[in-house]
Amino acid sequence: MSNIQSVPMKILRYILSKINILNSVYYGLPADGPVYTIEVTYRCNAKCKFCSRWKLNNKQEMTLEEYENIALQLNKCKVKQVVLSGGEPFIRRDILEIAQIFKKHGIRVAVDTNGTLIQEFSIDKVKEVIDSVLISLDSPYAEVQDQHKGIPGSFEKIISAIKVLKRNDIKVIIGALISSATIRGIDEYIKLANKLGVGYRFQLMQCEHDNMLSLNDYKLKLKIEDQIFLKEALNRIITNSRSNWAERIYYRLMPIFSMNNSILKNGKCFSAARLKYFIDPKGSIVPCEGRRDIVLGNLLQEKLYNIINSNKTVQIRKRLFSGKDGCFCLYRCHIFDNIEYQYLPLFPLKSKNGWPIKNIWDKRINNWSAEISKVTEI
Repeated sequence: MSNIQSVPMKILRYILSKINILNSVYYGLPADGPVYTIEVTYRCNAKCKFCSRWKLNNKQEMTLEEYENIALQLNKCKVKQVVLSGGEPFIRRDILEIAQIFKKHGIRVAVDTNGTLIQEFSIDKVKEVIDSVLISLDSPYAEVQDQHKGIPGSFEKIISAIKVLKRNDIKVIIGALISSATIRGIDEYIKLANKLGVGYRFQLMQCEHDNMLSLNDYKLKLKIEDQIFLKEALNRIITNSRSNWAERIYYRLMPIFSMNNSILKNGKCFSAARLKYFIDPKGSIVPCEGRRDIVLGNLLQEKLYNIINSNKTVQIRKRLFSGKDGCFCLYRCHIFDNIEYQYLPLFPLKSKNGWPIKNIWDKRINNWSAEISKVTEI
């Protein structure tokens, strides 16, 4: 009898633990446990055909003293993790000093990098101040990778860096941007990740709003045959991997989004300016990668607490979650929160494999797939 009674009690405790989420939605308040992506520079040694940061020639960057102040503010706002990004973060020779500042304040540090410069730094120091590394490896084939990044020899440098990081027990995840140049390597990519003993993730290219990630070479845009292949490849991943329910939904959404992203235009963005924020090299805070047209404030001029609790930010949170801005995207920094919290006040119940939210998503995806299949083969 006690076991039967314990099930609803567990569910009740789980729902009560989400009160902060509900308060955030209904009152526009900040949510607990946000992650801040901090772009320490726009400089980069790569010349990617899907990124315009390296073209900016913007050398204005915050100093160590300014990062010290920011880390202190993040700590006061109970931030537990930052992602140091760029440009290429390791192009800054003081990147490990920046990481050390955040570690000193009890904040976990991840780094998003192209992986070609890591070995120019002391691996012992890297291990000391960095908790995990996300490396942009777009293809399992050296020639394709080097062309995609515009760095001759990048593939070999990345593989070498991964092996060094793994030997030193540093968590590594590799991430691939899916384009017409890289899509045929998905199956081999997974085999390479398994061989290296690292996690992997896939990301679709998207172009919207004031976004620095956009196709500079339209030959990389997915064609119909690519989209068909993508759906088949992702179905194999769903079948053969141990992905959780939200990731399986994500993989099912990808081919739909690649064919017709307007189907999802009324989706709500829960994550941006609530669970995720971006800080650019000048200290400005924006809700996400794709909404640089919305500047919440600047940390060199205002306190973080005041920025994230301002009436302006509250209204932006409410607007993004209303679905009126067409801000539903498949960027991995947001998608899993948006899948989980898309149908609030309903929550996916813990230990129930996403139920009932997964069922709603499955039904909608089936309908979207049927709608698209009327005009395409996908």
